[in-house]
Amino acid sequence: MSKKNAPAGGTVDPVLEAAHRQHAGGDSKGALQTLNQARARRGDDPALLFAIANILRDLGQHQGALEIYRMVEAALPGNAALLNNMANTLCALKDFTGAQAKAAAACAHEPGNPELYLTAANIACAAGDLDGAAAGLRRVLELDPAHGGAMLNMAEILADRGDIPASLEWQQRARARLGDHPRLLFNMSQSLFRLGRLAEAWPMYETRFQSAPGGKPRSVPRICRQPRWDGAAQGKLLVWMEQGVGEEILYASLLPDAMARCADIVVECDKRLVPLFARSLPGIAFVARSQPPDPLAETAALQIPAASLGQHFRAGYADFPAHKGFLRADAAKAAAMREIYRALGKGPVIGVSWRSKPRTYEDPKSIPLGLWGPVFAHQDAVFVNLQYGDCAEDIAFCQQQGWRLHHDPSVDPLQNLDVFAAQVAACDHVITVSNTTAHVAGALNVTADVLVSAGKDAPHHWFERRENSPWYPSLKLRWQNSPGRWGDLLDGIARTLPARR
Repeated sequence: MSKKNAPAGGTVDPVLEAAHRQHAGGDSKGALQTLNQARARRGDDPALLFAIANILRDLGQHQGALEIYRMVEAALPGNAALLNNMANTLCALKDFTGAQAKAAAACAHEPGNPELYLTAANIACAAGDLDGAAAGLRRVLELDPAHGGAMLNMAEILADRGDIPASLEWQQRARARLGDHPRLLFNMSQSLFRLGRLAEAWPMYETRFQSAPGGKPRSVPRICRQPRWDGAAQGKLLVWMEQGVGEEILYASLLPDAMARCADIVVECDKRLVPLFARSLPGIAFVARSQPPDPLAETAALQIPAASLGQHFRAGYADFPAHKGFLRADAAKAAAMREIYRALGKGPVIGVSWRSKPRTYEDPKSIPLGLWGPVFAHQDAVFVNLQYGDCAEDIAFCQQQGWRLHHDPSVDPLQNLDVFAAQVAACDHVITVSNTTAHVAGALNVTADVLVSAGKDAPHHWFERRENSPWYPSLKLRWQNSPGRWGDLLDGIARTLPARR
């Protein structure tokens, strides 16, 4: 609940003031109780209803908030603050048409209020209307040329469009107004990574552990008693992995560099990676991440998050080693799988993975399976399912289309990554979206086409429009021309499928 969003002016209401203090102090239940008690005495006072709706919206109860906002609207039609809050609530409910209508109405009632145009721009962006969002932000900056929030949002729209240099310019302008805001610095780190300015990016990337007001950190910080390793000090070092499995694999490539400076290292990682990491890097002790932590991890004198190793060892592209794979799959398992897969046909064994998030195509990095027809039309190839998560509907869809996609029930990547690594190693080639499969293939030195989304959704570790990956020399990066368009990439890949090795 925000006092600046009051639906009408007038004298200070002690009930609203008390409820505001309770809500701001974290006692939202008490604030609602205070307001409802006053409502029992005063009836459906619009100011009370407005305050109740604001709290419900802040708590994520958007449908309930909207119903009460509509009660207020009946009493106070045309109130700009009310229309603005209704617009935000409708946007949260994904009613973008309704949200845009309310936002436009709010701007019409108070055409000189830049915050209302900022709401309109944010809703247009959420609806996928980047031109409308940019127009709204330009109006904000006409009314308030020093509006740092509008600058920050303009930078994000440019990143959405894939114009990273221009996005960085707006981020720098926003920083001059907002200072070292966590969200801004994190976004700047992404731009700098994409542009290959790694030495500048790594320090800003530390903001992944910070959260902006009302948000969550992008990477969960580990509570450590040990001081942070500075890249030079000697002593037993704890490297704690962070983010997702793919990132854990990516940053494991930095461990040999750390070993050259610190002989005694223990790495805390996802328990599913322990067997694979232990086989591949025998000079390091690996323990599963747990709570409480493994006792061996607590014996370290120093600590560092895995991604933070980058600022010590990867200041530029020249610092990446031209490796032939830094992970080693179980050779016997891989050989047995290869024999089974090759018996299915005469062509190359090609592993495929089409989703980034399990059971959903909402993630912009994922590709609907219906677009993969040109690839599966390559009749000489043996296609093997490398997709993690529930694939039953996808497998059935392939069968309906007459596509031959072999599903190996002995492999469950979500349960056993060591067996999954053996499956990837059994393939002659991999075609995948930007997900864990891409990292496993690259770390094993298996050749792969990685389909990368355009705009800001492209992971920063692929940098900007590079055809190869400094992290993984065996990968070929295939970039979208524009967000949402995958067909031309899949057509191109279908024409260049490799022969059996």
